Amino acid sequence: APIVDASGRVLGVHTLSQLVGVETRQEWALIMAGGRGSRMRTLTERVPKPLLPVAGRPIAEWLLMHLIGCGFRNVVFSTGYLSGQVLEHFGDGSRYGCRIEYGVEDSGAPLGTVGALRSIADEIPEASTQTMLVAKGDIFVEYDLSKLVEDHQQSAAAITVAYRPYVHEVPFGVLNTSSDGVVENIDEKPVWRGKTATGVYMMSPTALPLIKESERLDAPDLVGRAIAHSLLVRGHEISGDWVDVGTPSQLRQVNGFGD
Repeated sequence: APIVDASGRVLGVHTLSQLVGVETRQEWALIMAGGRGSRMRTLTERVPKPLLPVAGRPIAEWLLMHLIGCGFRNVVFSTGYLSGQVLEHFGDGSRYGCRIEYGVEDSGAPLGTVGALRSIADEIPEASTQTMLVAKGDIFVEYDLSKLVEDHQQSAAAITVAYRPYVHEVPFGVLNTSSDGVVENIDEKPVWRGKTATGVYMMSPTALPLIKESERLDAPDLVGRAIAHSLLVRGHEISGDWVDVGTPSQLRQVNGFGD
């Protein structure tokens, strides 16, 4: 399997011997592939976003191959919109050397990014007792996710949020004013430094009871709920390449066509 960068340039190749030699992980991985891909407009009218091609493979297949390369052998696809195409493409996982299960939600009533976790845990008891890596199905990540898993397990956290450092320079002077409009100072072209979520999480079984049955719930809301319940939530920095393919522009860029 070829390894490509954000521009679609081939950097290397995963050989079969490399994949077979990787230590098998007991943890499960959930690929969230149920959204309608509304930001992709006409591109997703007939094809679900996880199956949109990048460098000759569907987006979600690159993620699946990376997960296998990191030792995951038990994978769940959370599907909804045009779910039949996802099931037909990936099958039971045997041709990838892994086991693939599916959680199919009502495409007319999507459950959000993590709402499907509850039903998947109910339908697949094995998954409910294991720590689970949860990842958006429209991202590329070139980072050894085993490090994320190990950090999560050692910390005994309920949720670990994978993040990347982010720096943004505001190209203007920013006014700081009092409540009555008096200018106190101008901060010329300030630089904001922070940590941005990557769409990759580790979830321990202790987080699952926070999700109600058939509840629509996104990952940030679950994180907030866990904090409110005094559960440990930690961050883990991903230092490797990471690309979000959520818009037509980003899809063109990752395919090497620019804007």
